[in-house]
Amino acid sequence: MTTPADKTRLDQALNTALQHYAEVMGTSFAVTPTLTVITDPQICAFADVEENTLNLHISTGTVTALDALWTTALADPAMLRLGDQQISNDPHNLTQLSLIWLIFHEMEHFGLRHFDEAAPLPLIEAAPQRFGLITSAKPSLSKQQKILSREARQTRAKQRELEADHEAIELLLEAYSVEAWPELRARAACISALMILIEKADETHHTGLTTHPKAATRIFQLLGHLTQLWSVPALLKAQELGATEIDPADLPPQNEIAAYQEQVILPAFNDALILAKASAAQTATRDLTDQARFFADIQNAQIGQWDQLSAPGAKEWVELSAKLT
Repeated sequence: MTTPADKTRLDQALNTALQHYAEVMGTSFAVTPTLTVITDPQICAFADVEENTLNLHISTGTVTALDALWTTALADPAMLRLGDQQISNDPHNLTQLSLIWLIFHEMEHFGLRHFDEAAPLPLIEAAPQRFGLITSAKPSLSKQQKILSREARQTRAKQRELEADHEAIELLLEAYSVEAWPELRARAACISALMILIEKADETHHTGLTTHPKAATRIFQLLGHLTQLWSVPALLKAQELGATEIDPADLPPQNEIAAYQEQVILPAFNDALILAKASAAQTATRDLTDQARFFADIQNAQIGQWDQLSAPGAKEWVELSAKLT
């Protein structure tokens, strides 16, 4: 049975997401999504479109799973640790941030017109078979989809997920500032938590067709964005001035960049690994074990040396990125 508390928390997450979107983008989202709370202990989140209305469906089990994961992860003294303090020890608030990012992700599927490609199919993040997981049946396909091979459809589905991730990540992380470092850590961890739970749910209900990237692939994109966030204000200024290059004077000093790496970027990876272990997500834990290789891959990706990528998440990221070009 759906409790009033479950519905209240999900309604609050949706309202906060819409308010946040309007503040960041300077305009309201194109449509006002509807939200249906599904009573089920399993993780289930999906969206569909009907008459240009975006309908979100999220299970009570998604809220419960996030609460449980955060409660377990926060028991580790290294989780969200910044110096001598823990950035947050409130699983309720962290779950809400994870839900807000999930809602952003679904909104961006709509904003990126992914439903035009996938119609009439819903875009499902994680679900047991009885909720019509896209891999559990033989859906009716559009003419365009029928032309594509099974492998091509699978690849395009993963690309759509990364595209929606990218936009949702930008929305939740917002702009760079030194004062925002603790908030960046917390928000990056909240995104990682959901990515890990989605992969674990997919593995639990695996039916032979994987339509989501690996959690490590999604976290690779997340932390890749995080590692470059300090340069974004200078890049935007250069674009406003019509300059072809960033003015070095507009970049943070080197000691600030080094501190950002030590206090935000490297710990954000550790937070993700703690979350993977806390959720008993075997694949994500294995894929995130080698921190040095993970960040070497991010560096190689940023300078265009894609053939040098070696970790599982980085290799899938470059495969999907290459097929977009």
